[in-house]
Amino acid sequence: MFSLKNQTYDNNIYMKWIFYIYCGLMMNLGFVMLNLPFFMAANFLKLQSENFGIFLLSTILFYPAIISVFAVINYYRSSGDIAPFKNFFNYGLKKFGLKGLKYGCISTLILLVVISDSLLFVRLPFAKISVPFCLILSLLIVAMSINMMYFRVRNPKASEKDIFRIAFYYSLRKCYVSFLNILLFAGLIILMFIKPQFGFMITPVLFIGIIFLNCAKLHQNS
Repeated sequence: MFSLKNQTYDNNIYMKWIFYIYCGLMMNLGFVMLNLPFFMAANFLKLQSENFGIFLLSTILFYPAIISVFAVINYYRSSGDIAPFKNFFNYGLKKFGLKGLKYGCISTLILLVVISDSLLFVRLPFAKISVPFCLILSLLIVAMSINMMYFRVRNPKASEKDIFRIAFYYSLRKCYVSFLNILLFAGLIILMFIKPQFGFMITPVLFIGIIFLNCAKLHQNS
């Protein structure tokens, strides 16, 4: 029979889960605060083609937020200790936020060009080739961005060239992991539109945490 007798805070499974939930909620709060532009767009703009550019641009801050969550998770795994809200801003965002913003700006601009071109190509005779190509390229860009943020957190002193090269390699080498991460990333955004009370306040760190764990499988032997 299971008993709580003589259990300390450290080995009490219930207290650990309460602590994990608390950490998740605090990091979610930081995530939402950093993504107020997208929060406003998702709640006050209609889902129509005229607003697509605004929606895409408002997701630029997703990348600093995601890399900050990556950094906090990685910090906890290495140190065993965490102050979630404080670490999100004072460690994750402060140390890696600009890198995440850089990746986000580059990725968003490329996606804008690619998607705009695909909308133009759809009316041309070679649309059957060009549109699928643009779709695959868009998915690769998202996968690359996620992998670059992960490998940057894991290798803070590595050069951008090395980060780009390893992220590109694993985006193709283990495309099934990349595809799963893309689905999780897309699922998070969709949930923010259809169920914002969950999509913003509950699920971000859960989805991003799973993405982080998936990325950890990239450099492990198959």
